[in-house]
Amino acid sequence: MKLLRLIRTIAKRFFAHHGPQWAGHIAFCTLLALFPFLIVLVSAASFLGTGEFAGQLIYMSFDFLPAEMVDTLSPVIVEILEQRRGGLMTVGIIGTIWAASSGMEALRLAVNDAYGASGLK
Repeated sequence: MKLLRLIRTIAKRFFAHHGPQWAGHIAFCTLLALFPFLIVLVSAASFLGTGEFAGQLIYMSFDFLPAEMVDTLSPVIVEILEQRRGGLMTVGIIGTIWAASSGMEALRLAVNDAYGASGLK
């Protein structure tokens, strides 16, 4: 009975503090930050001369993605690995910083809401 009461209390508090909404927002921000970070990694690999190793790692990760996404991303990644573009790396760094800061802000707001410090009710 104590376990059931504990689970009920946790669920009630999770929904009372907008848990599903915050979890979705944090997941979205994390996914949003992933793509500019991958651009930075691929661009850096092309500048460092380890493009073939980075290409192998990326193509191994394609095994976990849907075929449509692989078909869309493959030509872009090959183009980035073959040509050195400092501007693309700069845009990737700026995008990564912006998306990561949005994710940290979402995490801060979620923790504040969970502890009742945000004023959101």
